[in-house]
Amino acid sequence: MTLHNAYRYIQVAVAIIAAAAFTSCFDNTIHFQYKGTDINGWNRDDSISFSIRSLEESSYYFEEIGIRANTEYPYERLHLIVSQEVISTADTTRRQTITDKVSLPIYDEEGSPIGTGVNLRQYQIPLKTVKLQAGDSIQVSISHNMRDSVICGISDIGFKLEVRGER
Repeated sequence: MTLHNAYRYIQVAVAIIAAAAFTSCFDNTIHFQYKGTDINGWNRDDSISFSIRSLEESSYYFEEIGIRANTEYPYERLHLIVSQEVISTADTTRRQTITDKVSLPIYDEEGSPIGTGVNLRQYQIPLKTVKLQAGDSIQVSISHNMRDSVICGISDIGFKLEVRGER
């Protein structure tokens, strides 16, 4: 390797590192996590819970639910109940509980899966945009709302929270 080629590799490496550092400064994601369901089936009484730490700033936040389903999931749709408790650290008496019902299509009208992936399909469900205050924390609980009390084929549930307003 010549000295000129070595300098060229160093320049490219520095450019890649600088680009990665620059883009990471603008990541608006506050929380993004998946949790697995019971391998034997997801029971309606088994909620998947997420805890979001005390927020650093007042802003609008976008919420998204993630689902991973395998080929064992037999239904056309998945119905979920998403319950959130917003707790203010500035005023511990201020607690707000928000409950949403979400219905997600898993298969289209022809019976083909809608999500991305082959054996394990992933779905992203926009939930809502909420205004939260600095110091607020959130407890999120997600359970299914299907007719059968135990459903198979759902392997993971995820929750994502990102800043959407001005920082």
